[in-house]
Amino acid sequence: MSRFVTLAALGAATIALAGCGGGGGGTDSGGFTTGEFNAARDVLDQLAQTAVYDTAVKLSYTMAEVPTTCVVHIEQRSPLTFRMFMSWVPNIEALGGDVAHNAAGRSYSWLDATITASGLKGDYSFHQGNEKTLEDLRSHYGDVFQKPVENCLVLQNQKFGLLPAGT
Repeated sequence: MSRFVTLAALGAATIALAGCGGGGGGTDSGGFTTGEFNAARDVLDQLAQTAVYDTAVKLSYTMAEVPTTCVVHIEQRSPLTFRMFMSWVPNIEALGGDVAHNAAGRSYSWLDATITASGLKGDYSFHQGNEKTLEDLRSHYGDVFQKPVENCLVLQNQKFGLLPAGT
């Protein structure tokens, strides 16, 4: 789990740097404006106080890996609605398994949360599941990797981190 701690420290440092400078009216390389980025960070802080965070941490410990994927996508701009999607792809080769047949018996896990900029006062949803194959996992992606999208992290201090595009 030292990789988890290292990524958490890196994420905290990156988040601190993200708050510095830049206020222009354009978008970053991920397609977020400064206001959207700040709103996403705010709603992630609120989601971190729910079962979404607890589930993300438990999945990370169960898989003995940080999420393979953690992204925040703007689903719609009016009303501003974010979708956070995480997935855990088992390192089957490291577990001594056959990738094609998942001989290690590990599942592909995912977590999907949607929340408006009004946070927990508004509508939000949360779903989690396990799949037997990578193809089954991919069936849950939808447009989550299309711009506007930013990367995120599960931090150990009961928070999610949001990384500026290109990090």
